[in-house]
Amino acid sequence: MLDSRFGKEFYHFYVSVIGRMASYLSFDRYLDRVNYFILPEPVAHVIAWADLLGIPQSKRVFLAEQTAVHADELLVPHHIDHIDYRTIAFLRNHLLNHAQGTRQHARNRIYISRSRSANGRHILNEEDVVARVLRPRGFEVVCFETMSLGEQAACMANAECVIAAHGAGLTNLVFCQPGTRVLEIFTPKWIVFCFARLGSMLGLQCYYHVGEAAHGKDVTLPVEVFENVVDEFLGRG
Repeated sequence: MLDSRFGKEFYHFYVSVIGRMASYLSFDRYLDRVNYFILPEPVAHVIAWADLLGIPQSKRVFLAEQTAVHADELLVPHHIDHIDYRTIAFLRNHLLNHAQGTRQHARNRIYISRSRSANGRHILNEEDVVARVLRPRGFEVVCFETMSLGEQAACMANAECVIAAHGAGLTNLVFCQPGTRVLEIFTPKWIVFCFARLGSMLGLQCYYHVGEAAHGKDVTLPVEVFENVVDEFLGRG
């Protein structure tokens, strides 16, 4: 049983589903001894990980509402609330090794855009912020929705500085090197420090900035203010 509440969502998938897989394998269990794997809904990253782990199509069971499962023996690894060191090691061992062939070039300073995200928390004046603040300071804009899991891992492994609005893409901090600097952007309506906790575990230098509240959980960043924030973040101010 690898499904969990919110299991299909990227961050919770890495925490709870991959975390449970790492826990299961840590007790000298083997995947080929399992008849069926009960997984979250078959969204892209769930399928990608099933492929990466070599789980045959015939052994994949994707849960939907009101699905009943009958089993002679059901293995349920313990629930995990936050990414732990065992999960971090599992992710790095599988994806960073896989990512060696996908690396194109180093992205020393990256900005993770949520412009393609359907879950909100957008920076409403992102184009202006990118053009006037980030690109002049050497930041490259990436959209993880358009990248493979290996490309995302390689991108973060090569990052010196990362700027991003709070969102699931920051789960990829697990692939950063110690000392990587991270600036997380919040709306006043939604401030959660799960990624700061993860950064502390990894030896990252994490900072945050709270922008101006907009509709829902979107945010606006006054350019002059954010310019000073980024310069201070980069050690230039």
